[in-house]
Amino acid sequence: MEKEKLLTEGLTNKEETELIKILRSPVNWGEFYLSNRDATPRLYWEHQKEDLECGDRNIIHLDGRKVGKTEVIVTDVLHYAFTTRGGCGYSGWRF
Repeated sequence: MEKEKLLTEGLTNKEETELIKILRSPVNWGEFYLSNRDATPRLYWEHQKEDLECGDRNIIHLDGRKVGKTEVIVTDVLHYAFTTRGGCGYSGWRF
């Protein structure tokens, strides 16, 4: 709990509310923190937003090419890694 206080220390209530809104949503997080290869902002199509906001454990795609499946997967993985305590490390890995 002490670390969470340090992360928001010095923020106004409005800034803290906005930060929470960004961190809780993979769509908001991706559009705020990620960019495309050409440095343009990352924006998601509506069907991608549905996938990113879906709370189901498994999502099955029967999509063709170039519909944005990879962008959704990458956003999900990165959002989880950056917003979940212990999300970017797995103690079972051996190097």
